[in-house]
Amino acid sequence: MDYSIPTVVCIDDFALKKRHTYGTILIDMETRKIIDLIESREVEIVSEWLKKFKNIKIFNRDGSQSYARAISQSHPSAVQISDYFHLVKNLCDYIKEYLMRKLPKLIEIDGFFYENQILTNQLLIKTKYKYDDEWELIEKVKKFYEDGNNYSSIGKIFNIQYRTIRRYLEITKEEFIKVKSKNNKISLDKQYKKQILITEVKKMYKNGANKSSIAREFKIDYRTVTSYINGNTTAERKPCNKKRLIDYFKLDIIKLLNENNKKEDIYNKIKEKGFNQSFRTFRYYFPEILKEAYENKELENKKPTIKIKSNKIVSLMYRCIDKISDFSMELYNKIIQKYEWIPQILNLVKEFKELFQNKNLKKFDIWLEKAFKLNLKELNSFINGIKRDKTAIENAIIFRFTNGLAEGSVNKLKTLKRTMYGKASFETLKRKLLWCEYNK
Repeated sequence: MDYSIPTVVCIDDFALKKRHTYGTILIDMETRKIIDLIESREVEIVSEWLKKFKNIKIFNRDGSQSYARAISQSHPSAVQISDYFHLVKNLCDYIKEYLMRKLPKLIEIDGFFYENQILTNQLLIKTKYKYDDEWELIEKVKKFYEDGNNYSSIGKIFNIQYRTIRRYLEITKEEFIKVKSKNNKISLDKQYKKQILITEVKKMYKNGANKSSIAREFKIDYRTVTSYINGNTTAERKPCNKKRLIDYFKLDIIKLLNENNKKEDIYNKIKEKGFNQSFRTFRYYFPEILKEAYENKELENKKPTIKIKSNKIVSLMYRCIDKISDFSMELYNKIIQKYEWIPQILNLVKEFKELFQNKNLKKFDIWLEKAFKLNLKELNSFINGIKRDKTAIENAIIFRFTNGLAEGSVNKLKTLKRTMYGKASFETLKRKLLWCEYNK
């Protein structure tokens, strides 16, 4: 190996035995190949090892102070660049810790309903039953999908399964009409056969056969024979208008809500009055009853309330609002009315990312000062880390190098290590890795 060739490298550690022993890997960023690796990450050992590579001018690394010291000892004049990804990730982790500490797990918002009952189990109703025609429902599902909603969100809105959504999205109107007409034909055939059966049963009974012999003849239940003979049953299918058990307790539930009872207390009280279904069933139908009560103005001086998980706010550090499931700009505006400090914290993350994207070194000190003035416990830890490694971070803003190549090389090493687990020494692993790297 010619140690004089590499001039721009990235350096990272890897686990030989997680939380016990670690090694160090060095990659040439110009050839994008692994140069060498050693069985340690101690400052003195790494420093002596790096002295072999006399012409290195630029080092890309993560925030490790061990590597910072080792590089300073072996190559005092080399440029050290801290990795952008690790910096942003660390900031987001600290901000997430702060948000989770300051915000409740569920953020309550009063006086607000989703226009389409979208994205909250608390206000979920069986939206699919609003549509008399199935094709109208299919078109609505397709429109929601085109608007950027994923399968999970659509399933919550319409209370339909993943497979049904996929079938709705794939089917065309011509195919739907064809399937519908086929199903109608099958249904009519069944009705016709049933009508013949009813006629035959009545005929046998009129000719003197008893109900038991008729039941044996047609292999149907004795009670079905009775129903056919008495004329209570027809071949035509009738819609089921059966009331749910919870519907008989609606007035009691509304009354208890007006008395400021909690959901659990309401369940226990209607259970005493004869409601014998589980709390899970009650909780499933409760939002529907609650929404109907609000719409019909049956609740006295009460505003609708929804609960949003605080991790939706955390997600805003990584994604746009329209990319977050179960969330909207309207909801966000309601939340920041209650917690006015949230935009300031999220803007801090956004501005930090923009420093690297726009290569704006002048705004770095302004950002540091702004973050320091907030005096947040979690953020202060991050700022202290920045101050220790400020030069390397400033270089990360100026240069466009990252440590991504090192992360990829470590993954390659891990894959190879797993195929040799327990069968070879570090030297064998090193030789095999370098052979694979240069003999593809």
